[in-house]
Amino acid sequence: MKYFLLAMMTYLLSFQAMATKVESQIHSLDKGLSGQEHLVKLTNGQVTFIDFNDKALLKRIEQSYQKKEWLEFTLDDKNNLISMKIIPAQFSFEDRAIKDPPVPYAPSVVTMSGATAMFRKMRTNYQQESQCFNRALIWTYEAFINSQIKSNKVFLFFTSRYIRSHHYHWWFHVTPMMFIGAIGRANWKILDRRYTHGPINSKTWTDIFIQTKRTCKTVYKYSDYRDHQQEQDCYMIPVSMYYVVPSDIERFEETGEERTSFEEEEIQYARWEAFKTR
Repeated sequence: MKYFLLAMMTYLLSFQAMATKVESQIHSLDKGLSGQEHLVKLTNGQVTFIDFNDKALLKRIEQSYQKKEWLEFTLDDKNNLISMKIIPAQFSFEDRAIKDPPVPYAPSVVTMSGATAMFRKMRTNYQQESQCFNRALIWTYEAFINSQIKSNKVFLFFTSRYIRSHHYHWWFHVTPMMFIGAIGRANWKILDRRYTHGPINSKTWTDIFIQTKRTCKTVYKYSDYRDHQQEQDCYMIPVSMYYVVPSDIERFEETGEERTSFEEEEIQYARWEAFKTR
């Protein structure tokens, strides 16, 4: 009995060490077909997986999604959903009211040396577990405040096809982008201070994340990603520096409400979450 209890304690401790706690709302749910895993896309960008046959857990997820509940998810080392519980509401970028009138966005056009200078000024003291959208918000905000640079961002969206094929743990990533020499798709340079060593072209950037090395199609509406999950591995959507999370892109398409300014409360939260400063 003594050895059995010791073995059980060792197992439980090792299980706890592998388990991860994640606090988030549910952004969307992609139900699997013919035995496929169900994909739960969280507002923080992560994906958790539910076994096709776990109908009780799927029903619980559907209820929480409809109620827009904040949840603490317990995930195993492969991001499979083990359990979840309701927690008090946290700060959220979702469903925020847009008060600003639409203003045409005129991004800065810089030289390659200018983009490199911006890249070198981007903070590197980010928290390892920070969210990409909070890092990108602070990087673009500080470039504007300190150097009057109006940069852009690029959202990289991973499709359900790609997520299932590679058991990928994320459904989007976002980082700053600059136009070099002129405005246009051919003039993008991606500035991702976490994953690169300087401004790079978009294909080099997406190859960091896309194992198949397939080209990520550039689109300009959220529905072009949302409604075409089986046709590509990935999509890119360019936006202004004011956009923070995918719901901003989705809202603009559905209602015409456009982000045209920074919000101080969002900046303060992003500083704290990504860099533990105010």
